[in-house]
Amino acid sequence: DLGGGWKTIFLLRDQLVIGTGSILPGQDLWSKSAYVGLKNDRYGIVTLGEQYDFMRDMVKDSPAEISGHVYAYPGGIFTKLAIPGNPSGSFDWSRLTGTPISNSVRYETPTWAGFHAGAMYGFGNVAGSIGAGNASSFLLSYENRGFGADAAYTTTKHIGTAGAPEVTIRNGALGSRYTWGPLFMTALITTVRNVANDTAAA
Repeated sequence: DLGGGWKTIFLLRDQLVIGTGSILPGQDLWSKSAYVGLKNDRYGIVTLGEQYDFMRDMVKDSPAEISGHVYAYPGGIFTKLAIPGNPSGSFDWSRLTGTPISNSVRYETPTWAGFHAGAMYGFGNVAGSIGAGNASSFLLSYENRGFGADAAYTTTKHIGTAGAPEVTIRNGALGSRYTWGPLFMTALITTVRNVANDTAAA
């Protein structure tokens, strides 16, 4: 607590192999989340570091995890999408499970009359270029009693290797939810498009 309604926040998140205590193969320490920021109930939250984009927020308030072992995230075999780092397109093509963006700044507004918004920008960290390898994400959310609705959009640019062109991936989601006592209903539509080869899935 810094006083005057301001607070500092931070988060370090990773996944370890239970049997060995090692970090998951192919990942670095704190590769899930590593950020620091400021929070104020009147002005909102701003964070900097490696953090999830707003596609992940589409499921954080809904029962995406059904039993603790069974997940309701969309899957598929979408090899034609050619998503960098995800050649089969079978998992996390929608970014709902949480794919962090490095070197990013993220801002979330307070809630006004049920509305909540957010914007995020990830710097590409490419010398001599502002736009190469960057990312952006946006969120608009509404909550009123038992009803909620959300819309999110994320664009990520992946720098090609060995002279390959840059690949731009666009993700979008629109969802709603309603809670009535112990009952709930949810609906979620997600899309993805590879701009480089003009393929899409939903």
